[in-house]
Amino acid sequence: MFNLLEFVSGNSIFKQFKVNDLLFLEYKCVADQAAVKVWSKYNYFLYVLRGKKTTQSSRAKYCVPSG
Repeated sequence: MFNLLEFVSGNSIFKQFKVNDLLFLEYKCVADQAAVKVWSKYNYFLYVLRGKKTTQSSRAKYCVPSG
C-alpha cells in the first residue's frame, strides 16, 4: 500500500494544478488495470467524465458513475 498524495504530488505523469492547499489532477484509468491499494490521510473528491470508478474502503464499496 502506498501514500496517494506522495505518489501524485509533483509527478509529471498527471496533469495537475494547485490552489492554496487544494490539489487538482487528471487521472486517466486504463480499463484492464489491476486494483492498487492506496491510502491517504486527506479527503478527496472524485469526478468521473466517462465510464465509472469503483472505490473500496475497509467498510464499503462505492461505484461512481460519470457526470
